[in-house]
Amino acid sequence: MHSIELCDEIEISVLAPGQESEYSIGWAQSIGADQPVEWTIEQDLGVRAHKVVEEHMGKQLPVRIRISKSIPAGGGLGGGSADASGVLRGLNELFGLGLEQHTLVELAMKLGSDIPFFLDGDRAMPRPAIVEGFGDQITRNASDHTGVALTLIVPKFGCHTGKVYGVFDELVEGTHELGSDRIRSLTTLDSIDASMLFNDLTSAAYSVAPELGVQYPPAPR
Repeated sequence: MHSIELCDEIEISVLAPGQESEYSIGWAQSIGADQPVEWTIEQDLGVRAHKVVEEHMGKQLPVRIRISKSIPAGGGLGGGSADASGVLRGLNELFGLGLEQHTLVELAMKLGSDIPFFLDGDRAMPRPAIVEGFGDQITRNASDHTGVALTLIVPKFGCHTGKVYGVFDELVEGTHELGSDRIRSLTTLDSIDASMLFNDLTSAAYSVAPELGVQYPPAPR
């Protein structure tokens, strides 16, 4: 897992004791107000992170949370997970809760297995890591691939994470083995050729979103 510069913006303001918390989640627009997201406020991972912290502390933590989203949904880019980690860290700091790293990770695991990756101490951007188990086994990499060019292709549709993993489980029926050595070798290289890259979820993603497998002819020059 590797962080990139594409990010959402999170604003958290502490409200007076006894006030009801307020949430505003929307897609960032170059002009005008944010556009509403396609899911309910209660489903948003940033909002759920706030609820998890309140439950853990056993009290209300009234806040106003605004999340302006730029990370596309359903693309495996971890937008919601990054938001959740930001809210966890923000609440811990704003309310002086004193929650240690291992506690933040435990709370993150209640929300999603990729969220602990984003909790890398006080770093604004988490270091690259190999993440195993249920997201709780995190090995940070020494190299951050600074300067490596990256092309991010974002189609106009997404793949529901749960559905993709569900189809993957049906396809492999417990026979799949993770190529750990192959993955670790990628973290040590100064340059990476495209032929070295692979994604075990490709077939499952094609099944969930057949549009991904369509081969389009090159645009005329």
